[in-house]
Amino acid sequence: MNEESYPTGWVKTTLMINPETNEIHAIGGDREEGEGDTKYIGYEIIKKLIKGYSFKDYQIQTRITDKGTGPKHGISPAWLYYVLGIAGETGELVEKIKKHFRDDYGQMTDNKLDEIKKEMGDCLWYHARLADVLGLDFGEVAKENMRKLLDRKARNKIHGEGDDR
Repeated sequence: MNEESYPTGWVKTTLMINPETNEIHAIGGDREEGEGDTKYIGYEIIKKLIKGYSFKDYQIQTRITDKGTGPKHGISPAWLYYVLGIAGETGELVEKIKKHFRDDYGQMTDNKLDEIKKEMGDCLWYHARLADVLGLDFGEVAKENMRKLLDRKARNKIHGEGDDR
């Protein structure tokens, strides 16, 4: 299916992956032809869909690449897997930054910036998955964090320690 044949009238779009074929499908609804239409889409369409991304969109779409975990993996509660992932990916991010100073003497290269960006994305993925399995809206997590920080700034309390400053 090419880009021109992609139905643009969908109000709601969800990306799903077929685990047997690894094909990505868009499931859309609320259009004149009916709800729940499913179409195979390619990479170019995905790039088009992610313009104007929100944290909530990202959270929902991380489900596509989540292989899941649970008691069968020996991890209970299941959300612990995502906490461990956050710790691991944060360590990898810190390692990239350490090597930035060790290998590149603090001079940011395009290659190092790309590596750091990828690790930041991995950290973001685990945070979004953790929010999802805990039933939290990742967009609301981001909004609440910004509200808290702006409130601290208005009260001149950005510096210091503790959540309730």
